[in-house]
Amino acid sequence: MVDLRERLDRQRCVFLTAAGKREAIEELVGHLCRSVPELPYRKIVDEVLSREEQLSTRLTADLALPHAQLDELDRNYIAIGRSLTGVAWETAEHKGSVPLVILLVGGKRRHLEVLSALAQLLEKQEVIDRLLEARDTAGLYVALAAPGQKDQTAAAVNRSMANIFRSAVGLAGRLKAAALLIHLPPDRLPAKLLAEAEGLNVVFITDQSSATTGGAYRVLSVPFKDTDRDGAVEVSLLLALTQGIVKKNDTVVSLFGRSDAGRIDSLAVTEMSRDYDHFLSIPIFTQDHDIQLEVFLSLLELIRELAREGREGKPVGALFVLGDHWNVSRYCQQMVINPFKGYDEAERNILDPSIVETLKEFSRIDGAMVIRGDGVIVSAGTYLRPDRPAARLPSGLGARHAAAAGITAVTNAVSFALSESTRQISLFHGGERIMVL
Repeated sequence: MVDLRERLDRQRCVFLTAAGKREAIEELVGHLCRSVPELPYRKIVDEVLSREEQLSTRLTADLALPHAQLDELDRNYIAIGRSLTGVAWETAEHKGSVPLVILLVGGKRRHLEVLSALAQLLEKQEVIDRLLEARDTAGLYVALAAPGQKDQTAAAVNRSMANIFRSAVGLAGRLKAAALLIHLPPDRLPAKLLAEAEGLNVVFITDQSSATTGGAYRVLSVPFKDTDRDGAVEVSLLLALTQGIVKKNDTVVSLFGRSDAGRIDSLAVTEMSRDYDHFLSIPIFTQDHDIQLEVFLSLLELIRELAREGREGKPVGALFVLGDHWNVSRYCQQMVINPFKGYDEAERNILDPSIVETLKEFSRIDGAMVIRGDGVIVSAGTYLRPDRPAARLPSGLGARHAAAAGITAVTNAVSFALSESTRQISLFHGGERIMVL
């Protein structure tokens, strides 16, 4: 018996942006290769497109099932793509676009067996309906990985979830919490249960893969996927602070759960001034700074993507220095010719999406990338030589982190160090590491 869960991963369940067949295939193969970096992206794309030219893999009005076999692979991989606008995929039998594209790639040993099992499962209209009704990537995963699963303990789980939720509501009331942050999409909690939080400032925290709105409740979209719960608290509170949802001296109650299970399972209480004083000193929260919030968040997301994807399937290390450029420039020396020199400022600003891939590529050059607070990239391959030693760093952090700490000890800049070995992102200010993601 074929277990599709062994071939599927949550990272490969996505909402597609592509409108055409070729682009959709390339997008899905891209997600597949990011989750399994050793896979050959171009060869897989060519094989899938070649198979598609021989015979269209559109099976129904709702579904296309592109697939390919590669001799060198010994495993099979599935990726799910859901398009809200449809992907152009016309055949003689079916006109117009298709909302579901499911990709299968693998070796020849069990390819046909897996393809047959997948096709049989997708013949069931209830499975297709679940995929089409999925509001986020977790819903796509559950729809295919556990389509017939019956939760034998649903009643007990619902009681447990209700008890945790009511405890959080009661706690938020007693502590006069500024907000109740729920780290789930709004449609994952019953409206009847939510009604018990009337009078509280309820904010749902979702990532950008969630195709949902909050109705009467505020939704804070956190643009960082695959973050653990400690990281999720830090990032969501950071954004809540910048948007005025909470203030520096507030108390916040947070509820957590698994989107794929659709339930909450734990809660946390945060006193901002006590628990997160280490990042309240970040310049975006002070009057004396030149760092724009949009630039800070864009750079943080870019570094998160670098940490997650690496370059050409390999992990990378990088160092970025943001803000207070007049002072930072006093401690800079070029190690190589500056690739950004001579370009108009409008052509080298990190807020321009077209420059993101260039920025990622140049981040691999030894040395730091220096960026002004308004997003203009000043230099890459820059040697930092602060004249004051940084504070003692935790064991295991090397020269890159020492430079990141040192430059912030003598300026009001913020620096980001990405570790090649652990893929952790360290944020430095005032000569100290104030956040780790």
